[in-house]
Amino acid sequence: MRFLLSITDYIRWGASRFNEAGLFFGHGTSNALDEAAALVLHALHLPPDLPTNWFDSRLTEAERRKVVSLIRRRIDERIPLPYLTGESWFAGLRFHVNEHVLIPRSPIAELVEAGFEPWAATANVKRILDLCCGSGCIGIAAAVYLPETQVDLLDISDQALAVAQENIQEYALEDRVRRVPPARLAKTPDRLSAGGELLPFEARVFAHPHPVKPERVECRARLPGANQPCDACDVALGLGL
Repeated sequence: MRFLLSITDYIRWGASRFNEAGLFFGHGTSNALDEAAALVLHALHLPPDLPTNWFDSRLTEAERRKVVSLIRRRIDERIPLPYLTGESWFAGLRFHVNEHVLIPRSPIAELVEAGFEPWAATANVKRILDLCCGSGCIGIAAAVYLPETQVDLLDISDQALAVAQENIQEYALEDRVRRVPPARLAKTPDRLSAGGELLPFEARVFAHPHPVKPERVECRARLPGANQPCDACDVALGLGL
């Protein structure tokens, strides 16, 4: 370890260790080198678009310990990168995440960025329901890209809704995005019943990362989304869908 001095050294070392450990990538990066770079730069409080001439900078002893600790946790505990950094990117926006929400990774991001065209006429979308919202990334991104739209975020997890609230505040969207506490869908197909209130909406978004089965699936051990909340993998069943 005494030969590791610069940012580049620790990124290279981390990437080598990740490959050696046979880690799974796909929570924001697709390979060991990008994963190591993201983790090292986060530990050093540096931006992902760091100028190349900075990569020869040497780390302090405290910084070395922090970087090595995160790299070892990534390997030993198999904790996904966004849970170690506390953030993830979706539709070009940064979101707070933790172990109570699924990590944002959905092709719906491209649809959101396009204003849901051609599947919905943007001018006709006044209210959106983000069902099983988790971090709220889809609904909040929709509010950012569609500034005239009201968004309701629904989840059965109070812990997930707390994360969603952080992200609402991050983008100062309290006036257009609100959390809906645990609720059930009403019989009326275009309305949501929450605490006796019927909420109309023109678009419903729901990004489920894995097939939902009648029986509970223990995702931690079997699915690529290991170390993510199991409740999120069968949340649709909890809502009675």
